[in-house]
Amino acid sequence: MAERYEKKYTLAHRLYADGAPVLIAAGALLDDSLSRRRLVQLKFKSVSEKKIASVRVSVTALNAAGEARGAAVEYLYAGLNAPRDAEFGQKSAIVMPESDAASFTVSVTEVTYTDGSRWDGTGAAWTALHIPRTLADALGGEEVAGQFAIRYGIDCVMMPEDERGLWVCACGAINRETEAKCHRCRRVYAALKNINLSSLRTESAQRVETEKQQDVEEKEEKKSAQKKLIIALAVLIPVIMI
Repeated sequence: MAERYEKKYTLAHRLYADGAPVLIAAGALLDDSLSRRRLVQLKFKSVSEKKIASVRVSVTALNAAGEARGAAVEYLYAGLNAPRDAEFGQKSAIVMPESDAASFTVSVTEVTYTDGSRWDGTGAAWTALHIPRTLADALGGEEVAGQFAIRYGIDCVMMPEDERGLWVCACGAINRETEAKCHRCRRVYAALKNINLSSLRTESAQRVETEKQQDVEEKEEKKSAQKKLIIALAVLIPVIMI
């Protein structure tokens, strides 16, 4: 049976508006072969210290030339109770009135918290964030990334970087610029930013060389043990036969 949904467009990057309590982590435009409609699915990630109760978005369909098709569609993700770092929204579908939409733009216009307060996103510009880099990508290989984890903790997987009021910790958690320590692992961002990468690469090269030497020694020891066993068997077998 053919798949009911066909992906027509995906957001190339995560979207963020300065000061917003959420990221638009992913988005896709789907063609529903059964209803003959175009659907938009979005995934959000909370970067708020307060629990989120609802998120209101505005989605505009675009044609193949990138021009707006019809009026923007408003959609409310309600009843969330989403804590910090939670991802949500990906199980909901926004029906677009234009069945020939080729892509879309999206913005978050309002976020309501469980304590009744709200964030007003009216007029906020939702633009792309850089793709976060793994330690291996940023440092040029798994060996240096491994050395980083040896020195700073085995949970270190991402390159510490900041952008537009947010910073990514080595553990992968997203923090706000007002937070000196990571809310998840409590690492200090100033210390992470001052890491001596040259020293780290030197340590990595030394460790790799030491491990290679240990491998050679272990192989030599194994060969020596096998040789001794062969000699012992050569002496023992005739004795047993006699």
